[in-house]
Order: sequence, then structure tokens, then C-alpha cells
Amino acid sequence: MKYAFWNTHKREDINIYLQSFIEIYEPDVFALAEYEADGKCLENNLREMGLGYTFISKIGSRLDMFYKGSKKHVIHCNDSKYFTIKIVPYGKKKLILSITHMPSKRYSDEATNEVILREM
Repeated sequence: MKYAFWNTHKREDINIYLQSFIEIYEPDVFALAEYEADGKCLENNLREMGLGYTFISKIGSRLDMFYKGSKKHVIHCNDSKYFTIKIVPYGKKKLILSITHMPSKRYSDEATNEVILREM
């Protein structure tokens, strides 16, 4: 399985770059931190290009995800501000994905990070 992660830093004009990246590398899972652009628009553009990605928007975290396949097969397990955990099919297997975006080292300390990781 091919994974990709990108912190978009809340850039609303990021979709054109994401579209090019996904077209070139075709990851099975593409996770986005601080994504504020239009995910459904990017999903539609990818479908028009013949790339079958599904946009899975954040629930409680700062993380969105594009999955190469149907959203109905992705099982949501847990969410917080700093991580999301999903179960996704891959061939005949199911994989547990934990996508994490920890606080900036500027605004947190080791103890804060330990609490987040223990919760996860």
C-alpha cells in the first residue's frame, strides 16, 4: 500500500498541486493535515481524470483523507484533534490506519505529546 501525507497549512489554493501529486504518484491513501480547500471538488476532478478516489472528510480531527476506492468500505474507529484511525480494505486484507498530526513543537511539550499518543 502506498501512503502520502501533506500538511496544506490551510491554503485554499492547494487543490491544483494535490491533483498533480496524486496523478503522478497515485497513493492508495492520501492524508491531509489542516486542509481547508474543497475536497469534493478535488474528488470530482480526480474522477474526471479517471482516478477513483473518495474524499473522507474530518470528523473531529484536523485530518482529511482521500482513499483509492469506495468510502463505504472505510470504517471509522476513533478521532481526536490530533489523529484519526480508520480500517481500510487492501486486497483481501483490512488495514488499520492511524493518521497523526501532532501539535507544533513551538506550542507543545513532551508531556502533552505523551498524553495524545497514549490516547491514540
